[in-house]
Amino acid sequence: MNDLAMTIEVIIPTLNDGATLRRAVHSALDQSEIEPPSIIVVDNGSTDHSVDDLRALNDNHVRVIQCEERGAWAARNAGLSLASSPVIAFLDADDTWVPTHLSTAMSALENRPVPALYSAPARAIDEAGHVAWVSQPGRIGNPWGAKLLGRNRIVTSGVVINGAPFSARFPSRPSEDIGLWIRLFLEGFDLVRGTRPTVDYTISAKRYPHHLNFKSEWATYKELVAAQAVSRTDCTLASLALSAGHFRTRLRARAVRLSRRSARLNRPISNAEPPTS
Repeated sequence: MNDLAMTIEVIIPTLNDGATLRRAVHSALDQSEIEPPSIIVVDNGSTDHSVDDLRALNDNHVRVIQCEERGAWAARNAGLSLASSPVIAFLDADDTWVPTHLSTAMSALENRPVPALYSAPARAIDEAGHVAWVSQPGRIGNPWGAKLLGRNRIVTSGVVINGAPFSARFPSRPSEDIGLWIRLFLEGFDLVRGTRPTVDYTISAKRYPHHLNFKSEWATYKELVAAQAVSRTDCTLASLALSAGHFRTRLRARAVRLSRRSARLNRPISNAEPPTS
């Protein structure tokens, strides 16, 4: 295994995630085939017992820091400022990794040029514990930054970055994850796609503020255009993708609402992925 696998730092933002935080941390500590990573948990102003419970673990691989409550983007940026490893992984406090997630990522990155961003496919799990859909592996295409607009296929909890430190940070707006991926694209990062799901991603209605995400992605689109990182054709395709993506996101938000209603009625939902076109 690549020596870089011994120096991975994991950034986990949290805000009142008492029901899931320890589960997320344990999934990071229980990675196979590599040394336990260093975990930076950034508390974004929790008022529940989650952080106290985490400190009770007394594990020297886990560091808890406090930051002002400004959102997950600020918590992740605080973690990035503290990280010193060339390899950074992100994990949300309500998501989990399978035991081979990091070893799979490092194997994929091992022979790729630095800097590079690895993106793992994910299983989307609804609030009732059912598999709502599974993201499909495969190439996104180039320029990969522009291809994300309107259809973000990179799950934050599935990202492992080889090439830190870097100057890019999460922007202070909705869809901040797309904002960082675009900025890394502009800094010359390659994209490496995983071939099998190694992340369980929790979906909920609050993760789909479609009316905000659409405006935010337009702001990201303007960054691409201003940097002249995409051609005229790519600009046109990206603007069309944004419009289509807005409609798809509304459909996914509706799917989440239906999933929650189905859970209340104790009926399993379909495992099929929502429409992507």
